[in-house]
Amino acid sequence: MEISEILKTQNLDIFIIGLVAVAIGIFGFIVFFNNPKSLTNRSFLFASITVILWGALNLIVFRLTDPTLIIWTLRAAVFFAVWHAFSVFQLFYVFPKPAVVLPSWYRFLLIPFVGLVSLLTLTPLVFQGVENIVAGQVATVTNGPAVPVFGITVILLHLSALLIIFKKLFASRGSTRSAYTYIATGTLVTYTLILIFNFVFPAILNNPTFAPFAGVFTFPFIFLTAYAITKHHLLDIKILATQFIVGLLALTSLLEIFFADDFSQIVFRLSIFVLILVTGVLLIRSVMKEVEQREQIQELAKNLQLANEKLKELDKLKSEFLSIASHDLRAPLTVIRNYVSLVLDGSYGKMPKAAEEGLHQVFERATDMAKSVDTYLNVSRIEQGRMKYDFINVDLAPILKKAVKDFTPNAEKKGVHMTFTLNPELENKKARLDVAKINEVFNNLLDNSIKYTPKGTISVVAEKVGSVARITLKDTGIGMSKETIAKLFQLFSAGENSLKINIASTGVGLYITKAHVLAHKGKIWAESDGEGKGSRFILELPLLN
Repeated sequence: MEISEILKTQNLDIFIIGLVAVAIGIFGFIVFFNNPKSLTNRSFLFASITVILWGALNLIVFRLTDPTLIIWTLRAAVFFAVWHAFSVFQLFYVFPKPAVVLPSWYRFLLIPFVGLVSLLTLTPLVFQGVENIVAGQVATVTNGPAVPVFGITVILLHLSALLIIFKKLFASRGSTRSAYTYIATGTLVTYTLILIFNFVFPAILNNPTFAPFAGVFTFPFIFLTAYAITKHHLLDIKILATQFIVGLLALTSLLEIFFADDFSQIVFRLSIFVLILVTGVLLIRSVMKEVEQREQIQELAKNLQLANEKLKELDKLKSEFLSIASHDLRAPLTVIRNYVSLVLDGSYGKMPKAAEEGLHQVFERATDMAKSVDTYLNVSRIEQGRMKYDFINVDLAPILKKAVKDFTPNAEKKGVHMTFTLNPELENKKARLDVAKINEVFNNLLDNSIKYTPKGTISVVAEKVGSVARITLKDTGIGMSKETIAKLFQLFSAGENSLKINIASTGVGLYITKAHVLAHKGKIWAESDGEGKGSRFILELPLLN
């Protein structure tokens, strides 16, 4: 009989078998491409391929009429039946590990024995011939002396596979137990269907109608095992949609084969079918990679969010610790300064000159430390949003004049000439200020200019620019690089050159200064033409009139 005639008879049977074969092939390659290096995934692909070949040959046996073709197709079917039984055994033996060191008995005894038995099935030692072909159905197969070897081998492999999977199921816990449950369920369903329709019906009820569908009955095992191996991936709607489209295209091309008119059309359409199947599997693999990458990104984003929340919590704890530590340090410092002040004032009697000089040093250092403690307390308050401001409407010019006047002696003592220019438009101009905080801003800027100007001049210019007061402090000091300016107002970011001049610099003062300016709805920034070329600090504060 011509191949085209074979394919056109009982098309429904062929269609069902073909559809299941396409689905099994897709699942096999999906699992394989999910992790090609995994022995479990490779074993599953091996099992899928043997199922397809065994099921297809088993169907073809029931469609042939030529005795020679029948016997060789039957031998090929049992050949793959042996390897299918072995593939199931190996899958259950290695599952779920990606790599397994197979023992010596497995490599040097079991595999050669299975190979020998499979080769026996291709000889008359298993099936010698067929007789009584009635209406295209084989009525009698003449068995050879090695049939028991074939039967016992296949049965033992399947029973051993069942024993392994149930032993692992009962010994497993948690999510692993769930995976074993899926595989055990699929295996039991498949074996039950094969037992009923391929043994009970033909042998007991004398009804071989369902015998060609042996390959179809393996689908529950393939599907649930694939689900267990790539559990979360198969639930993604994008992958499911891609699988559906690929399956639909493959099914359409498969139908075209059934209605081919000649052998050349069959070959051509079969090639198209294979091409669609291969391309579809590669497409599904690509989608799976995309989904996996997306899941990894989501996991990384989740971890990043958790890390960010942890950092915020640590930052909060740091600020609270800084507040508590600074508060606890300020109390004893205040007591030290008070008692030293009393001693210096003579409240405890006259002191020797040398001792008085030493106490002056103690008082000054304690004062410096108290200022540092207040500074760190301010940092803590700013970071926790607890800094309080008492704003009033006040003339800006007198505050600025007083600040410059107070620091002029310090500049002259160092040999630095300080000048002050006040634009007449700023006279009697009011601004909404916290006087204490804005004094702290002016004092910090002036103090820094004096510290970092070894020689030369410092000029302070106050002018009205639109609706704001702009105060510019320009010095001929050490200057700054662009890198230093970029991080100048960040916490604990003292410039490299500034540490050479002032080793006690902590990089906190300008951070607090900017926070105060922003609280006044103002702006502050720094400029410099480079290291050694002086600096300019520009401060802008909004005016009320």
